Amino acid sequence: MATATGTPHIPVSPRSNRLPLEIPGPIARTRWGRLKAMSRFSRDSVALGNELFRKHGPVVSIVRGGGTRLFTPWKKDCPGSVLVRGPELLKEVATKHDTYHKFHLSGVLHPYGDTSERTAPLRVFASGLFGVNGDDHRRQRKMMAPAFIPNRVATYADAMIEVTERMTSNWQVGQTFDIAVEMRELAREIASVCLFGESLEDGGTELTAGVQTGLALVSNPLVRLFPYDLPGLPYRKLLEVSEIAYRRAQGVIARRRAEPDKADDVLSMLLKARDETDGAALTEDELIGHVNVLFAAGHETSANALTWTCFLLSQHPEIYADLVEELQSELNGETARPSDFERLPLLDRVIKESMRIITPVPWNGRVLAQDAELGGFELPVGTEVMGSIYHTHHMPEIFAEPERFQPSRFSDHHYTGYEYNPFSAGQRICIGAGFAMQEIKIVLSHLLQKFQLEFIPERPIDRQGTIVIIPKQGMLMRTRPTGENYARGVGTVAGNVRDMVELPT
Repeated sequence: MATATGTPHIPVSPRSNRLPLEIPGPIARTRWGRLKAMSRFSRDSVALGNELFRKHGPVVSIVRGGGTRLFTPWKKDCPGSVLVRGPELLKEVATKHDTYHKFHLSGVLHPYGDTSERTAPLRVFASGLFGVNGDDHRRQRKMMAPAFIPNRVATYADAMIEVTERMTSNWQVGQTFDIAVEMRELAREIASVCLFGESLEDGGTELTAGVQTGLALVSNPLVRLFPYDLPGLPYRKLLEVSEIAYRRAQGVIARRRAEPDKADDVLSMLLKARDETDGAALTEDELIGHVNVLFAAGHETSANALTWTCFLLSQHPEIYADLVEELQSELNGETARPSDFERLPLLDRVIKESMRIITPVPWNGRVLAQDAELGGFELPVGTEVMGSIYHTHHMPEIFAEPERFQPSRFSDHHYTGYEYNPFSAGQRICIGAGFAMQEIKIVLSHLLQKFQLEFIPERPIDRQGTIVIIPKQGMLMRTRPTGENYARGVGTVAGNVRDMVELPT
């Protein structure tokens, strides 16, 4: 059942609204202790997961007995937060679709139960497929699926190539820049053109400001501590930018509706989609939610995967040189197209290994819609379950020497969808996974033939983020001629990225 706001209604179990003490975890005797545990997860969820899984096993509460709340809006009705790792547990969570629900990316700030006009845009913000469950999710996903089938995704290749070549046309040998910023700008433009048929360079949708600022505010601790619509508080800013994102999404949709014959972008296909049972189209709010999420997810994951792959190659010169040789021998300077991908096995393995070792989306959050047993423990309804993709990717019983960057592991072993899980799995596998992989291959095939990227050690490389893992201080790189000296910049890395991957010293 859903409320009038579209948020799933999760009834509280009458027997308990706290986690059973049998679930292991650190003890926090005060509210301050629980807040501290939640803050630790927000600051560095990878480090906290490392510690808790090592001490307590594959199922662990961030505070024994619960009383924490990471992403659900129910202040009194969340029993607590449980972290899990391992393919069996990830499969359990991913396949029991009607037991483990997803939630809006706005998380604790979603205005659950609030029907005021002021919060209406925030109720839609960052929703899309994240904000629906059960039959509603199945209906909307089925309507969206034709835009993301492999043959359709292949038709976006020309636009991806055009944007990549255009956005990097002014790069010069010897130039130093923040590769994280450059990849984000490039991925944003690809998302805007392919998803909505509009270039940000031409003014386009102007959607980026509202969506990106809103997601940044959602992660701001001050917004969570002071969720009041008062002058000067960041929560008011969140309400304002969610309204901006809402209005701009309306504008994008209106422009696509005004061009009914246009069908070469994702939004145009969504406007034509109809439910096969009753012929109904997606509603305006459903479309706006999808526009928000497709834009955010459509560039953040790809941008971070590109950034981390460039970084890992810069520190592994033999693999870097072999990959450039493959690209040049097979493509002869041309940017790869989908028809070329089968001839580029090392490119595929490098990307997969990069997304394994520094997983762009480290956690897969769910909330229990009913009481359930998981890993031998009884969890009450409303429990938050954070499935760790990152920590599963670093289990030595699955991946030998898991901190080693070793693309060859994907040439001699087949991993299940729950062992290797960068796009999740099951019924809620990322609908844009094929889109993202195509984009990443196109961009890398172009850049790595044109330039050698040398790491510049002026800043430490520290991870940041829970929804996505990004380099906290950015990542400086310098362009060099390809083949000049792949060992330049190797062994100069400082920062906690060294906890994630073995690097030369």
